[in-house]
Amino acid sequence: MVAHEVTRKTRFFEGDLENMPLICDAGCETNRRFEAAMFIVSGGDILMKRRIVVCCLVLSLGFMCLLFASFPACSNPPSTGHVLAARVALSGIAKGGTLNLGYTHGGGVEVLSLDTHPGERAEETIQRLLSKIEELSWGMDPLTNPAVRGYPYIEGTTTLVVPSGNAHSFSGTETGFGIPAPPTSLSGSYRPETKEHVFEWRIPAEGYDVLEGGEHSGVNISQLTVTAEPLKITFDNDPNYDWARRGFWIMGRRNGVPSNVAAIRVTSNAQEELYGIPFTNGIAPNWTSWTYGKPGPQVKFEEGRRAPFRPLKYAGAPIEVKEPEHKEFYQVIKCEGTSAAGGIYRHFFTLVPKHTYRLYIRVNTLEMGQVKAPEPASRQATWSFSVHAVANKSGEHENLTSEQMAGLSPLSDGTKGQEAGQMLCYSPETTSGSKWVEYNTGEKRPGGIIGDITLPAECDTITVWLRVSGKVASGVGMDWIKLEDLT
Repeated sequence: MVAHEVTRKTRFFEGDLENMPLICDAGCETNRRFEAAMFIVSGGDILMKRRIVVCCLVLSLGFMCLLFASFPACSNPPSTGHVLAARVALSGIAKGGTLNLGYTHGGGVEVLSLDTHPGERAEETIQRLLSKIEELSWGMDPLTNPAVRGYPYIEGTTTLVVPSGNAHSFSGTETGFGIPAPPTSLSGSYRPETKEHVFEWRIPAEGYDVLEGGEHSGVNISQLTVTAEPLKITFDNDPNYDWARRGFWIMGRRNGVPSNVAAIRVTSNAQEELYGIPFTNGIAPNWTSWTYGKPGPQVKFEEGRRAPFRPLKYAGAPIEVKEPEHKEFYQVIKCEGTSAAGGIYRHFFTLVPKHTYRLYIRVNTLEMGQVKAPEPASRQATWSFSVHAVANKSGEHENLTSEQMAGLSPLSDGTKGQEAGQMLCYSPETTSGSKWVEYNTGEKRPGGIIGDITLPAECDTITVWLRVSGKVASGVGMDWIKLEDLT
């Protein structure tokens, strides 16, 4: 048995006792070094020294036995130490609408909603959010996690601090309070040769002070600060990770005020919007609105909502979204004038030139199936709902004009007219019968013109847009989109 000199006249014994378990305040730990104090003795004969050493060892072992007996078996008790906290701020005044505070969890966002009033100050709204969180114990479970006691609280006058390691974001129809617009067109691809995921997106012209992102497999989320675009993430070769299935979300902050999140699910050969995230101003995450025609609110965008597909898992947190029909929110587009057209669009980046891609989408004509086809002599009741796609270059060439999406100017591939780039088209003669229907470019579709898309050598992006024209008062819907690499 060897003794090593340490400070404060204490020595540590190593050898037969090295792997003896030790119980400590932080919880159960194994394979910890057993530490025993030994008095430093001077003078006297060798036998006396040996007797003193033996007595000290016996007394120490006896003390440790009593210590073991006094502790029950433990299994990682909840920590009462440092708490991960998220901060969300508001500034200025409200314009009036619905304000959603949400936190990312698995494949969705758990939401707490307030109705705001025009002219309401940020201090008042933050206080109302605090009161509602405390009333509902939203996002907290102090019975199983004592660390959250003392949370949430208000820092200064306009910053809310909540106990969470997940990202918190704002969404809804409230456009005041300095809430920045969210990132759009978040895209991702998997590179099997390097086990690398590549993500790319676009941010609003006003920019952010900071970008935050996170990846997850299932419901496990890690958060990171994003400093580059496109972002490349390489994961360790962990057999517990599902390499072929990753999710990624991103959001921005300006003056401490968070935007809504954008998200994408990436598999080995596809990317899809398989998240349950509330909308910003009635527009689905990742998408941007466009309109053409008579000025005024002719085209309207709304958040459709359906009941969660099964009971919530725990403490109000949503379970992972695994199928399109599991998404709680869906896009609704309405058009209230016959002289206007509009819709939404998004880009898919990180694509490989010369590869062939298949586009999938789920749509619904909702109640428009009840609108009868017009008589040949009158075109006043006509309407159409179509989905389009075209290959193009990223950067300055990626954005189509409203004239192009309305079918009035040629697309980047030279095609032109109302049917240019058309994947499918509904009209009074052909509807979905108020059902959600999935289509892809590899099968027959109503009004289908294009097939699977092979990218030219100079193209790395596919732009998809929805177009509604005519009088579509009750609206049409879309709830899911996916792009698959067939090469």
